[in-house]
Amino acid sequence: MPLADDLLEQVYNQLGLTNATEEQKYLQLPQINVALDAINQANLINVKTTGTINERLVELALRAYAPQSWYHLRRGNYDWLGDFGIGAYPLSVVVSVKSFKAKERLLVSGTGTLYAPTIGWGRFNDPTEFGLDRLKIYLFRGFLAIYMPDQTMQQLEPAARQLRNHYGQSLVRSIGNFGTDIRRALIPSGQAGGAHIINTSRF
Repeated sequence: MPLADDLLEQVYNQLGLTNATEEQKYLQLPQINVALDAINQANLINVKTTGTINERLVELALRAYAPQSWYHLRRGNYDWLGDFGIGAYPLSVVVSVKSFKAKERLLVSGTGTLYAPTIGWGRFNDPTEFGLDRLKIYLFRGFLAIYMPDQTMQQLEPAARQLRNHYGQSLVRSIGNFGTDIRRALIPSGQAGGAHIINTSRF
């Protein structure tokens, strides 16, 4: 078993989530993150393993809330683009998963266009990376939303927290709301030709 999965299993067992559904696990994301941070403080987890853990956490939400509409962006020619795609109207959405720092890697991920927009997701711990001017650049790069822990979001200046995306929805959002935001944006399968896709204007 990869180290990332072994550590997550330890956390799930500690929190009594071993037999929980993906949705139940994602709803406990704050507690999962606290447990992971404690492990990291006791014995530093390497960057690659941390990245895999975060991808697994995003996958929990995708499996729970959009089980038939997401796919992996496989490594190779597309590793610059992001980690997952979500079937959407009119075009797919890219989900770019990062760890604790956004740096330039988050900004340059995705397609760079609102026609195939990007969602950023990370356990970001540096609020200075998300000033108002910087967030406006993310909008220019076609980002629909950036998910981060509540404690980081609460440290942003009010104007940054209140910034809206191109559809009038919040750009900066709580990491715990990722799955429910997807569910809210899902197009009923009867209206989508049997597919489960999201309407980006609802996101």
